[in-house]
Amino acid sequence: MSNTTDKRLLIVWPQYRTHNRSFFESILEIPEVLLEVIWVRPHRADDLPGLNFLAQCASHVVGAKDIRVGDYTLATLQRLVRLLVPAVLRCDAVLSSTQAPLHSKVAFFTARLLRRKIFLVLQQWEDLPGRGVWGRLYGKIGYAMLRRADRVFVHGQNQAQFALSRGCKAERIAVLPFLSDDLAEGSIPAIEAKKRLGLEGRKVVLYFSRVTPQKGLDLLISAFRIISEQLPGTTLLVCGGADQHFADYGEAYSYAAHCKTQAAGLNVQFMGEVAPADKAIYFSAADVFVHPHANTPLTNEGWGLVINEAASMGIPIVATRKVAAAADLVRHGESGFVLTPGSITELTEKVSWLLCNDEERSQFGQKSREVFESYHRPENIAARLQEAMLG
Repeated sequence: MSNTTDKRLLIVWPQYRTHNRSFFESILEIPEVLLEVIWVRPHRADDLPGLNFLAQCASHVVGAKDIRVGDYTLATLQRLVRLLVPAVLRCDAVLSSTQAPLHSKVAFFTARLLRRKIFLVLQQWEDLPGRGVWGRLYGKIGYAMLRRADRVFVHGQNQAQFALSRGCKAERIAVLPFLSDDLAEGSIPAIEAKKRLGLEGRKVVLYFSRVTPQKGLDLLISAFRIISEQLPGTTLLVCGGADQHFADYGEAYSYAAHCKTQAAGLNVQFMGEVAPADKAIYFSAADVFVHPHANTPLTNEGWGLVINEAASMGIPIVATRKVAAAADLVRHGESGFVLTPGSITELTEKVSWLLCNDEERSQFGQKSREVFESYHRPENIAARLQEAMLG
């Protein structure tokens, strides 16, 4: 039951996803803050918000196909506006996901028109391509929003630097950690995990992500071919595949088939998509985690939540500078390595070094867990949002 001292926060978000569950749960824990959410896309049948969450907040669905301008029909655009205006009038502040999509622009200008605070979560850290005059103007409007928002929340160093480069004032930028599950809570001993997977006595390199050209699995397989010659008792586990929920499914499907052909004759096991309940066993078995994002233009990894998950398990991490999370969750030379994207030579060298040096690999793993614990602070989300609402 609400009272007159309650603050109301409206969140405008693309879609509920399990990887945002901890974020929303942290907001629900803010004392004297009532939550209302407008989802742009319908919920996925395989990724529904829990009944407990829905019971604690007002929730609406716009029903747009996706978040780009062309994904709206006239009816869904009208519904977005019809939902937003009364919701903004009911709230004290609006929080929207980044500045680029249409829903954030509508939320921003509605909040400004109705004199409500507006917060943006910046997930971008490189310029998006603007096609034509309209595309460039659309991008400039987004950057103007960043400069005029009451608070810009970022997940880490790369987004913070990008915000500053676009004219945001430092005092208006605050870090909201991108929370993952702490997989250590469900971990099992590495020996047992490897036994269950039929990998007893083997060193295990883990890739856990969608399989798309920008993720760079082909680069890792090329490096692994060299590593296998040096360390024949090593297995590469590939967890993930082409995801039909993404627009690049066709390209990703062909690329995944190419990677399987490329890996012929190597000890590479393609596990396909792994259910969340089974995720911990693969991380428990891993000696080294690799996120080999390629050097493809304008495709930086917005974050890379698997980096959080690997760090939570105390696994040494090898990633490239294309992965945003690496700047905050990988200490180069201490808990892993952050490499030049596209360099097979660096991938081979660093992964081999970690596999060959058991004592150092153990020390890197301990440091990886320490870095995770320093970053993974759910209480910071509640504190920084509450500060922004009251400030």
